[in-house]
Amino acid sequence: MLTLRGMLLVVLSLAVLPSTNADRGAKTCSVRTGPVAMHVDTPPTGKMIGTTMLTYLGSRATNPPDLLVVEHTAEMTIEYPIVAGLTMTIPLRVRHGIISRDPNSRRVMEAPHDSVTFAAVMACFNRDSTALVPGECDCEAGLSEPASAGSANTNANTSSLGVLEGARVVLMRDLKAGDKVLVMDEVTQALSVDRVSLNLHLRDESKRYSGVRLTHKHGSLDLTPDHMVFVNGRPTAASNAKAGDLLQVLILRSGSSSTITTPITSVSSWQGGIINPITNSGRILAGAPLALAKDEGGQGTEGNGEGADVRVWESSFTLATTVINSPGNVQLMLVSMPSFLKGASLMYPAEVQQSEHIEAAIMFVVTPTSTMAAALESCNLPSWIFACVECVLWGMSLLLFAVVDVFSSLLFYPTILGAVVVVAVGSWYHAKEGERTNHSSPKSETLQKVEG
Repeated sequence: MLTLRGMLLVVLSLAVLPSTNADRGAKTCSVRTGPVAMHVDTPPTGKMIGTTMLTYLGSRATNPPDLLVVEHTAEMTIEYPIVAGLTMTIPLRVRHGIISRDPNSRRVMEAPHDSVTFAAVMACFNRDSTALVPGECDCEAGLSEPASAGSANTNANTSSLGVLEGARVVLMRDLKAGDKVLVMDEVTQALSVDRVSLNLHLRDESKRYSGVRLTHKHGSLDLTPDHMVFVNGRPTAASNAKAGDLLQVLILRSGSSSTITTPITSVSSWQGGIINPITNSGRILAGAPLALAKDEGGQGTEGNGEGADVRVWESSFTLATTVINSPGNVQLMLVSMPSFLKGASLMYPAEVQQSEHIEAAIMFVVTPTSTMAAALESCNLPSWIFACVECVLWGMSLLLFAVVDVFSSLLFYPTILGAVVVVAVGSWYHAKEGERTNHSSPKSETLQKVEG
């Protein structure tokens, strides 16, 4: 069993991880000068679609400083002054360039600057994002006192009010397989309790990732660009959301709760760590990544670093998915279906949460499906051809999921695995005995005739 586990882990690691580990160990410095036109990076031969990592060690341009320009979305372009220590993770397919007006321009950066990482094909929240857990959840930490469902001024589904009683706010990174969280149905807006199958990226504490921040008047939501969120009632990649689009939000106030549809007021960027608690339904209510404290009145507050407290946004939670962009949104369907992985998580939650090969297997599935979706969306195809190709890619994604789900979860089903081996060996032995009997039968008949 140990040998099989090791073999699976090695195979999945080789299949999923690009050959960037050697690159990281052999980084040197490079010097660039002058402006760089806006462009889109392409992955080097043999490497997966991922991210471009830019790390600046210093810059001589001061009058004015050189600017790194990143076109995060069609409506959001941000200029970052280049100074020592600036690190930017830019998803491939995102346009970026350099504005340089100082004749003394000289930028020292870590090479290779176009190193492709595994991060761009991840569907993640900001690592400091929050979630709502029901009162009976035994999560390690809570950031708020239990909430009251209340009865005043509520637009929430009446049958959902019970699940809010005693609900608490927790950091997503404190969740683990087997924990319960609150989710909302995008059609009925009914609230319910869901189970976390696996919390991805718990071991990854890097803060080099970046993404899209969707801000509305009640709060905000931080996602990686390809993470799917419900926009105008439909699952949409976060990078495609724009100001004016509608989000579904649960608002908790003292003595009341309400579910509303509210427009996005601005789209910006964030940089930090990542986390993604995968739920059985593929939905989750996600809160803004704010450090919470308590004032004397019991309301959530956030220190602004100057001794003052301001009212936080943790009382609002935006409906999002826990999946990445994929052909025909197949990932959202797959994550809500029964699977061997869910069964393993139900029986062995701690082991599944600690398993590196399970996380590698999940990334092995989402990487090609996300890449196929991005490639299809970049093609200007007639609608009927687009639909046909999308159906084919949808089927390929479904098949890939089925195969990986079975093989990656077998190690958590020793009884089933043993039964499969016994049945396979028994079938083989029975077939061999059948062949031996068939070969010996003619000889027996001939011998009987001779004796007769």
